[in-house]
Amino acid sequence: MPKSIASKILNSSIESVLSAVEAYNKPRKSFKVQVYIPLMIIGYIRLFQAFFKSKNIPYFYRKKGSNRFVKIDGDKKAWDITRCIKEYEERNESKFRTFYRT
Repeated sequence: MPKSIASKILNSSIESVLSAVEAYNKPRKSFKVQVYIPLMIIGYIRLFQAFFKSKNIPYFYRKKGSNRFVKIDGDKKAWDITRCIKEYEERNESKFRTFYRT
């Protein structure tokens, strides 16, 4: 049975996070943090994208006043981590607020 797109996105999220941890844990590697942080952010973005895809929520920027998507070099521009968190929080406010209670 073919994998769903959300499942493939989730797998890329896992790969990114594992790569980040592997790079950070190498004892003789320089620039550990400079590699770890971007890979972890990519992992989180892909995790959010897998969630949005599984819920049929388009995770791309739209042009102001239009239903058309913003494109860069012909590809739709995906949300950054800040927008992903904001959109997730708006859609799951009660669950999100309970988990991150301050």
